[in-house]
Amino acid sequence: MVRYRGTTAIAFGAEAVEEAEDDTFLAKWFKLHLHPASMRTNANLEVPPLPPGVPLKTIYADFIKSVAFTSADPCRSST
Repeated sequence: MVRYRGTTAIAFGAEAVEEAEDDTFLAKWFKLHLHPASMRTNANLEVPPLPPGVPLKTIYADFIKSVAFTSADPCRSST
């Protein structure tokens, strides 16, 4: 899950759920937007809409950047 304020990602994962504010939008289940419409229909899935003005490609990029950042080796030197 990714929380957006406008088109800027501000929180990821569990933190995205906790950061709920009126001027933010939660992108949840965004991976289901890649499934064919027929699969969603056959499985009776109601996929939440994407945040306004944020394309699916951007949500994936933001999510992958957050995973890479949070899983970086903590012992690695920052020099």
